Amino acid sequence: MLPNEGKKLELEPEKLNMIKAATEPHRMRILVILLEKEGTITSLSKSLGYSKQLLIHHLEVLEKNGLVSKRRVENADVYSISEAARTIVTEVLKIHSRIGEAESPEVTTETERGRVIEPAVRRPASTLKLIPLIIGISVALFASVRGIIEEQPLWIITGTLVGICLYAIVSKLIQYALSS
Repeated sequence: MLPNEGKKLELEPEKLNMIKAATEPHRMRILVILLEKEGTITSLSKSLGYSKQLLIHHLEVLEKNGLVSKRRVENADVYSISEAARTIVTEVLKIHSRIGEAESPEVTTETERGRVIEPAVRRPASTLKLIPLIIGISVALFASVRGIIEEQPLWIITGTLVGICLYAIVSKLIQYALSS
């Protein structure tokens, strides 16, 4: 049941801006680190592997939206997470874990021998889906460069068509391999 069920749902722009600012991937990683302990630009940079300029930018956005606060300790700014950000991060992490559970149910296959159900081999589908794209673009790019160098527009057209065909063929082959 929604909190405002039966009433007109009014979304507060400030809260929506907080959520929008928090859910940007770099900022979410920063908030997750700050959820555990306070940090300085240097400590956050080491923990996350981000440049100090990138961290300063994202921390300014988070501070502007009320998600972090900073205080000066000697010659360093120490950042800490706000209660609103703590709530947002906690809920996002809960949703993230529920999505992970929903995406990884037990996958089974039926064999022809007596309808025995056994675990299927899970393949990294996300990386396999990139292969047709890489092949198609590579062929089209190669043909386009050669067509430009040799001033032959036919190379560009043919290479693009061959790249598209290869993309379609390899996509179908991978789709077939994943389904079997």
